[in-house]
Amino acid sequence: MRESFLKIALIIILPYSLEAQAAKGEPCSDGLLKGWAKKQGYTQADCAPPAPPPNTAPSVSINSPTEGAQYEQGTVPIFSGQAMDAEDGDLSSAIRWSSEASALTLGSHAITASVTDSGGLTGSAVVTITITEPTPPPNTAPTLNITSPVDGTQVEEGTAINLTASASDAEDGDLSGAVSWSHAASDGSLLLPVGEHIVTASVIDSGGISIMEQVTVIVIAATPDVADDTALNSGIANLNWTIPTARLDGSPLSPSELSGYELYMTHEESGADAVINIQDPLTVSHSVEGLQSGTHHFAISALDNNGMKSELSQVVSITVSSNTGS
Repeated sequence: MRESFLKIALIIILPYSLEAQAAKGEPCSDGLLKGWAKKQGYTQADCAPPAPPPNTAPSVSINSPTEGAQYEQGTVPIFSGQAMDAEDGDLSSAIRWSSEASALTLGSHAITASVTDSGGLTGSAVVTITITEPTPPPNTAPTLNITSPVDGTQVEEGTAINLTASASDAEDGDLSGAVSWSHAASDGSLLLPVGEHIVTASVIDSGGISIMEQVTVIVIAATPDVADDTALNSGIANLNWTIPTARLDGSPLSPSELSGYELYMTHEESGADAVINIQDPLTVSHSVEGLQSGTHHFAISALDNNGMKSELSQVVSITVSSNTGS
């Protein structure tokens, strides 16, 4: 009777002891399975450290260039993008850029941005761009400058006018040889009748843009540079000249810059000299009356408004016969 009582007590106490141990905590200690845990059905695998989460590939996005963007040949696109990785964080600075061609020639190109994380996984993004022919700069008009004749030039009828001009173009360079003139002769000179004329120079560049410049030329009637033959035996010298249009250095001289003329005359036989002041700068003739018999020599010079005197003209002479009585 006593032995049966003891066996029953042992059966009751043992299960209670295992549950009490399980309540104490983890089934593993320093990676080893505890004894009570093994009896509770745990295995050594339950003591293995948890596996790390699986590595994921980075994500890559391209900010520039954008899909379908077009660039003129010679223009360098701006490349920028972002790369993020769950394990490594921001990898934007490690992005590598590439295309299927070694150079961005004319046509379409796939641009790839890629980055590799510390776990060896690579993420990438692709956009397609097109390289086009460069747009030529807009054509500009040429420039033109008439150097001869100058505006307001006066010439005597029958005098050939030399035509010169300079022309240049940003695209075509020097176009001086392509300048054309109104009424120009084949040798590049110009003969005009008496009157006022507009002389036009023009040039056109390879892009079809033309430009023209104009100057005014005044042609006056021709006058002899010697005394009027009809007065040779009358005691009267009818003298004619041409209004000067240029200074000695070739610079133009307007009639408004003249103040008059000085007419010099000498009687060969007596040696008497005289100077006649002519104050009308626009006159082109003068008559000297009461000449003695003998030979008389004449020359004229022009005066400008500053008192500057020209060189003497060519000397002309007449002879008055002794029977004129004047």
